[in-house]
Amino acid sequence: AEEGEGIGVGGIYLAKHKRRVYASSEAINAPHSTPKDFGSKGVNFDVYIKEIRLRYVMGLQIMIELQCEALVKEFKVTPLICGLVGPIWLRLVSKTGVFDDDWADKEFHDSHLQKEG
Repeated sequence: AEEGEGIGVGGIYLAKHKRRVYASSEAINAPHSTPKDFGSKGVNFDVYIKEIRLRYVMGLQIMIELQCEALVKEFKVTPLICGLVGPIWLRLVSKTGVFDDDWADKEFHDSHLQKEG
């Protein structure tokens, strides 16, 4: 190899070697206002429950997706597993009825039956 070629030649990037340009900033005189999207409406119980259920299901779905990715990357499982999990997950969500109005009441009742029995 000739001089100047090879690994590590040509300079090292360091964060402190950044050029900095300081621009002047001026404050804009704007009238005071309150945010319209925070607390402007009363909490609707039904919307609140639906949002919690959606976040619950989406959280579980994200965990399953991350587990599939780990299986493929770390354990060399075929990527087809990611395609298989989707329909199975949708069937499970449908079967559990998590989006039904009385789902929480049923689950609460079933959990008490398991403790007593």
